[in-house]
This record gives sequence, C-alpha cells and structure tokens, in this order.
Amino acid sequence: MCGKFYPPFPIKIENRLSLKENPPEILIIFSYTYGQEIRAAIRELFRDSEMSPMILTQEEFFDVSKNFP
Repeated sequence: MCGKFYPPFPIKIENRLSLKENPPEILIIFSYTYGQEIRAAIRELFRDSEMSPMILTQEEFFDVSKNFP
C-alpha cells in the first residue's frame, strides 16, 4: 500500500482537495479537541459546492438520542 495510513485501518488518508473531488455521503470527525474547527473548515471547503457531505462530530455520532436521516 502506498500513501499514509493509520494502523490497523487500510483506508488511505487523503487531503481536503481529494475530499472535495470525491465527497462521501457522511463524514464523521473523530476529534474531541478540534472537531468543531475541522467541521467549520470542511463546510467552508464545500461552501460553493453542490455536493456536500453530512458532517458529524464523534459526539453527535455516538449520541443515540438524536435521529439523523
């Protein structure tokens, strides 16, 4: 495998330009410390785009009391 990876995950770490070129339907940010800042930066990246992923922080992802589409 070429590129950067976090063991044991076989998913390649990509830059934000790659994220914009091929956005997922849902993006989960796993950072307690910088989650809101990362979300703001990604929303800014997709500001003029028609294809924007649903962005969740890990707090939202693990909050089972919320219902997401």
